[in-house]
Amino acid sequence: MSLAFRGVLGDAQLPARMAVTESKEQNVKRTVIGIFGALLVALAGASLAGPVNVNSADARTLAKELDGIGYARAQAIVKWRRDNGRFESADDLRNVKGVGKKIIDMNRSNIRLDDPQAAD
Repeated sequence: MSLAFRGVLGDAQLPARMAVTESKEQNVKRTVIGIFGALLVALAGASLAGPVNVNSADARTLAKELDGIGYARAQAIVKWRRDNGRFESADDLRNVKGVGKKIIDMNRSNIRLDDPQAAD
């Protein structure tokens, strides 16, 4: 093999190797960016939950403010409250179908039972 042929062959193989390397690097970058993006979305969603009075809030507000509570579960909370009266503790929410200990514990710091304006 002549030096000229080796040079041509080497040059032909070099871009292919670089393309594979760049592709792997791009895949790693995409993966890292994807994980970072998912983490930001998760943190943003978690930070949107806020204090809510489960004895007076409507279904839309409950669904917005309580993690793990969608609109259907929020409607069930409102229905239970209407049929059975006030919730006396956060744990009373376990009486609502679809609301378990895990969801209550996840939201315990945001669950309010009394209306602060009622004390005025």
